Formats: sequence, structure tokens, C-alpha cells
Amino acid sequence: MAKSTASAAYLLASMFLGLLCVAPAWADTAIKWHPGVYIWPGNQACDGTARADDFATIDQIAHVPQIRGVYINWQWSCFEGDTAGDYSAGFARIDAYLAKLHGTGLHLMIGFWPMNWGACTSSNSVNGRPKSIPLPAYIINSPGFVDYCTAQSRLYTIAFWNPAAVDRIIALSAAYAARYDSNPKVEMWQPHEETAGLVGDASAGFSWAAALAQWRRLYAALATQWTHTLIREGVNFMDSPGSLRYDMDHLHRPGLIFGGADSMPETVRTIDANYAFRGLDVGTTSSPAGRPHTGWTDLRGIYPWLAFINAGEIYGTATPQQEQTYAHDTMHDSYLVWMRESWDGVPARYWPNVLPYIASGSTPVYTTACPTGWTCNTN
Repeated sequence: MAKSTASAAYLLASMFLGLLCVAPAWADTAIKWHPGVYIWPGNQACDGTARADDFATIDQIAHVPQIRGVYINWQWSCFEGDTAGDYSAGFARIDAYLAKLHGTGLHLMIGFWPMNWGACTSSNSVNGRPKSIPLPAYIINSPGFVDYCTAQSRLYTIAFWNPAAVDRIIALSAAYAARYDSNPKVEMWQPHEETAGLVGDASAGFSWAAALAQWRRLYAALATQWTHTLIREGVNFMDSPGSLRYDMDHLHRPGLIFGGADSMPETVRTIDANYAFRGLDVGTTSSPAGRPHTGWTDLRGIYPWLAFINAGEIYGTATPQQEQTYAHDTMHDSYLVWMRESWDGVPARYWPNVLPYIASGSTPVYTTACPTGWTCNTN
């Protein structure tokens, strides 16, 4: 009886929050389009102090007109329980964020993160596995689904080359799309990032070709699930130069947006995807990075670009102004995500200094126009 009462209460709460999820009046092909500045509070956990911190950030930015929304990037266990297909807690979390955003005018970007950076050491791992693995238990217990302590400095990463593992990401995405694709506040779905996902150890079955095939299969599925919501293909280093550039040329569909993790001037560090998006060589023995690449066109103005400013905190050599200028003048961004971080200890990049910089209007995106060939909903 108690369980039935709890289920009924959850159903009533979901119905109430569903008022925020009423299908809007737009064309069947319209993509939600609210370009501008978004803020990632920097948490990858989803409950407790992390949620309180996120909500405090929302309160802080809610009335800053230059900010259009919030980006969250959560570990897999935030979206799905230990039993396959148990998304109830994940739905409740997203609903709580949508309720928090209600009335603010802010939109929500959702990122899914099934890996973690870092090298395994005697203090953080046991018998070749990290001590903390925020993945659903059924994923951890499925043979061949996870690669641990990889040579590429990942504590763990989902085995993206394993079709059965990718099937679980596709199923999860389908469930969330069914619930949130028509929600006018949910702006973007990000299923992974290639820098983190398309890596692994050959001894665990990894190959670039196998992983890339599953990556493309995933995006083909997403196109049928999220028909009104931006889908971000998070490209960065493009481990096999040119392979993901093929995606840029051949996977064109309304709603697909490209953009990796680093908006960083080339004078600081070169990012392959930033070159490739502009039709420039990513760097080979026969052609240095930055030269026009035969057969590649400049995709600025064809696809929208999402720039992500966190590189200054990582490398400590670019100012916020330099990073924003690069995103605007060089990458021609439509969306600009600022990470609220200060881990390098440089006061100029502390949030109390960055927020006034954003609020001053010094951080515009390059274009807010609906991409050519799209039908956009800007309500």
C-alpha cells in the first residue's frame, strides 16, 4: 500500500510538472532555438550539495539578461538506476531543474557523461578498477561494457565500440526524448564527447573504426528521437584526423550542432575539431595545421557551433576576453557555454569576476539567426 501511495504521489507530481512539458504549437520539424550564453555550474554529480550549488547559481543568473540558460553534465548514474530502464530518479531530477527554471526565462541543456578522466593510482583504485564508478550496477556487471584504467588516462569509459553497450545509451536517450523533446525549456541533448568516448585499449576490444561505427549509429538513432531539440556532437581532438569531419559533411540535419570542450585561441593550443570545422587541415606530415584542406569547405554558417569556455581554467594562459573573442570572431558561435570554475587559482578567472564580464554585454555570440534550411521555434 505504501508503495502504491508513493507511486501515486510521484505520478501526481509528474502530472503537475508536466504542465511545463505541454507540447508547444510549432511545426513538426521546428527546432528549439534560443542561442546565446549558457552557464555550466561545473558539477557532474546531481544530488545533495551539487544540486544546492546548481540552484544557487540559477538564482544568481536568473535575472542577467545576457544569459539564456543553464548547462548540466551528469554522470550516467544520475540518469538511470542500477536496474536497466529505471529512469524514475533521473526524470525526477530533470523535473526539479525545470521547476527551478520555471518563470526565469532560462533554458536547459542536458549532457550525459559515461566516463571519468584521471589515472588510476594506489589511492583511487583497487585491482585495476577505480574505487568510485558512478555507472548503473547493471552496466558495471555486464561483461565488456566498461574499459577501466585506460592508457589514455580515463578512470573508466563506456566501451563505445561494443554495440550492446551503445544500445543502452540509445534506449536511455529514447526514454528522455519521449519525456522532454517537446518541452520548450529543454534546449539541447548531448550524448557524449568524442574526446572522452572514442578511446580505449585494444586489449579490451577497442578500435577506432569500431567505435566510430557505433558513434554514427548512435547519432542516426538520436535523429529519430529528438526531433525538436538540438543534438550536440561534441567533437574536440578527433583522434583519427578527418573521420569526424566526414560526419560534419554528411550527417547534416536540422537540429545537429557541433562544438567541443575548448574555445581556445590557436596561439594557446590547437584543437583539431576547431580547424576541421573551418575547412582547415588538422595537421599531418604533409600539411601543417591551419592550411586549407582539399575537399573540406568552411562549415561556419552551414552548421551552428557551440563554443565552450573552460580552457583558461585548464591551461591558464588565455584570458576570458581572448577565449570569448576566439569563439566569436574565429568560430562564429551561436551558443557559448561558460564553465563556472576557478581551479587554476588565477583571480581574473574567478566567477565573481567572470559574471560581471558576462553581464556587461561583452560576450555576444556571433549569430543568432536560424540556420539555413531549418525551421526554428524561438518562443
